[in-house]
Amino acid sequence: FTTPEVDETSVQEATRWRRSSGHSLSGYSSLSRESLAQRVCNLDKSLEQSGIQVALYENIERYLKSGREGFESYFTGQMLCIVALICWYLMVAK
Repeated sequence: FTTPEVDETSVQEATRWRRSSGHSLSGYSSLSRESLAQRVCNLDKSLEQSGIQVALYENIERYLKSGREGFESYFTGQMLCIVALICWYLMVAK
């Protein structure tokens, strides 16, 4: 909990992976007709490589909860952080 899983270095590495491997012709699947990057974003469990990128993408999606609708869209990682900060402030301001 003390070190963030996604920091500036991991963003740079993900960008480098996307440019070098994610859209390369060698990573293209003729069976699914998708690039490696697209298969990672679709959380394709049949990937023979790029498991780290899938795990990173899953963690980011779990935090952001993008694409959710209705009541569930309010319970994101950002909202949890704001609630925790408000609770901390109320405890300190006591």
